[in-house]
Amino acid sequence: MLRGVSIPLNASQIAVRTGLSRPAVSTVLEDLGAMGIVRSSSAGRANVHSLERANIYVERLLEPLFLAEESIPEGMAEELRRAFEALTVSVVLFGSYARGTQNAASDVDVVLVAGDGPSKEALEREVDAFALGFRARFGATLSPLVYELREAATLHRTAPALAKSLRRDSIVISGLGPQDWDEDE
Repeated sequence: MLRGVSIPLNASQIAVRTGLSRPAVSTVLEDLGAMGIVRSSSAGRANVHSLERANIYVERLLEPLFLAEESIPEGMAEELRRAFEALTVSVVLFGSYARGTQNAASDVDVVLVAGDGPSKEALEREVDAFALGFRARFGATLSPLVYELREAATLHRTAPALAKSLRRDSIVISGLGPQDWDEDE
């Protein structure tokens, strides 16, 4: 929590951002302060807290962990590309992972577009097998939407909200983007 902020935060601010109670935050801050991981100082009547970047635990344990956590969405995208690129004309990530707003409860929304009906059936079988391993590896549920190209081309009519979302904030992992699916454009 304190890693991504530019100004120190008080315990109430940290409680709101983490969803923890203020007493729980105060206890954790006290423990982290005793280890030298968090630096606390007065700011008027409140105490504010910041991450002590020079601390050996921050430098050698926490910072590499934070960096590894930040790279997980790219790792997911790469695994999705490798798994489905040869079977699809399009692999598109959307939802919270595409927006960068994911949390621990987020699923991974992906649209997979096959060229035709038989390819779609083969893709659906592959998705079922892949999803279990994906969940075990990343701790997130894969929520795929599988279409054949002619179905994807009509999403602007059959599922306009989804089509709008895909155009607005999706990430093309492989192949065609949502704007390239439309038959009318």
